[in-house]
Amino acid sequence: MMARADSPLPSWHLAGLPIVVKDLTAVAGLPFTQGSLLYKDCIAVADDPLVTALKAAGAIIIGKSNTPEFGAGAHTF
Repeated sequence: MMARADSPLPSWHLAGLPIVVKDLTAVAGLPFTQGSLLYKDCIAVADDPLVTALKAAGAIIIGKSNTPEFGAGAHTF
């Protein structure tokens, strides 16, 4: 893989790194509830730009982590 001209890191600098993203971030094919029962059956159809960038850098999205409903609040159960 080639590095971008403006990047000091190679494009694969996260190669193989397993990553878990908060459920506030869409990952195509995975549940996207945003911590709310209102969206308990929602499956993301496309990746969030953050996920796209992580995957382009070689990261492997292995799952989603819990979040307070819509990211409001300071705790999860």
